[in-house]
Amino acid sequence: MATSEPMPAEAPPAAAALPPLAGRLKAAFSLGDLPDSVAVNAANTFLLFYLTAVCGLPGALAGAALAIAQVFDAFSDPLIGFFTDNARSRIGRRHPFILAAVWPLALSLGLLFSIPHMAPGLPLFAYATAVLLVMRVSHSAFTLPYAALGAELVTDYAERSVMTTYRWSFNIAGAAICIALGLAVFMRGKEGLLDQAAYVGFGWSCAFVALAGGLVSGVSTLRLRHRLRPAPTRAEAPRLSSLPSEIADVFRNPSFRVLFVTALVFFSTQGMAVALGLHANRYFWKLPTAVIQNVLFANLAGLAIGLPLAGLILRRVQKHHAAAVGIGAIALCQLTPPVLRLTGVMTLEGPPLWYALGAFSMLAGCAMTCVVIPFWSMMADAADEHLFRFGSQREALYFAGLTLSAKAATGIGGLVAGLSLDAIAFPHDPAVLARGAVAADTVVKLGWIYGPGGALGIGLAAFILTRYALDRAACEHIQATLAARATT
Repeated sequence: MATSEPMPAEAPPAAAALPPLAGRLKAAFSLGDLPDSVAVNAANTFLLFYLTAVCGLPGALAGAALAIAQVFDAFSDPLIGFFTDNARSRIGRRHPFILAAVWPLALSLGLLFSIPHMAPGLPLFAYATAVLLVMRVSHSAFTLPYAALGAELVTDYAERSVMTTYRWSFNIAGAAICIALGLAVFMRGKEGLLDQAAYVGFGWSCAFVALAGGLVSGVSTLRLRHRLRPAPTRAEAPRLSSLPSEIADVFRNPSFRVLFVTALVFFSTQGMAVALGLHANRYFWKLPTAVIQNVLFANLAGLAIGLPLAGLILRRVQKHHAAAVGIGAIALCQLTPPVLRLTGVMTLEGPPLWYALGAFSMLAGCAMTCVVIPFWSMMADAADEHLFRFGSQREALYFAGLTLSAKAATGIGGLVAGLSLDAIAFPHDPAVLARGAVAADTVVKLGWIYGPGGALGIGLAAFILTRYALDRAACEHIQATLAARATT
């Protein structure tokens, strides 16, 4: 088994086993998921539609803006992870990044949805790309040390899943706030999703929520610095020139490799499907704005329902088994309604259709929670395996690898979504879209790309995850060994 490799003799000691963290402190820490959730949901749910259908940017340029920002950000993640793993300051390794990065994250989020009126060509593309770059990089500079902080605050195998449940609860709350601000508050007027002015208030409201959550999380956890592993001394800290070898060491861990590839495949196809979600809901399913809102809220309800369900499952099932089944369920929910519609099996219209789509959306949300909670927890376990195997602390670099995979994949998904819209001749003239004048064959092609196209890669990710082998017994052995070494 991978965990049987001996610890190098020169390895630094690990932190001793930590007592459980109080629930109120878990909740205070987990407020840091609000900036992540609000920014990601605003960009993934609304941005492609906003750039193409509202601002008039061609799909290829809109997709290119999303991809450039995501891929650049993804490859900056290891650098950010390296710096926060090795930083030294009066308030520790993680907090300086958390407390500083949330400000440009909030500012760029507001500016992203406040695009001034300009020609829908290169100037608009340049503005969107520049602001997206700032938002994505500052998002990483916040979330990577934040995720690494959580892995250090809680080290117990089971308690990590509890901490992830707290985090995911606030992540769901952030998504609900984002959807409600968009569809129930600012875009509920006569022009709805096509009202460009409505996006300004939406963007700055999301920015305020992100800023508040990030600052409260960062300040409230300053008192928990005694639970954190110390930064390496100047003599121990690796040089920046060693970053390539540090990354290579991370990829030597088979547990990390499986998680990395799973995330890459899952998020590329999931990112494409989410980016096309508003297009599909409005033009394939022909849903009114209020119904789109309800379908998205059904997904959020499923995310919440999945919280106790995931807890029950993880008490009986290994983390990677639970996540693989959840990914498979998401693929089925993505596949089934569009295929039934395209093949003429499901001919529902009006409220019966709306309820059916809401049910599938709720099931997909429930499955997503059963994926995210064990997946985040597995990455923390894999980082501990790295400390056990190689004798170095690389928590942020591990989470950087996960976010690199997810962001690069989401960028690829956004690019594919934009190119797909152009390939099927989907109009990007707001006046044409306001009349609903989309050709029938274009709508059919949209359905095939959104449904079966998205489900194929998601199902493949479930298969890849079955190769993960770091089970509960191995994790408990690692934790016991690290705790023992800390006392010798």
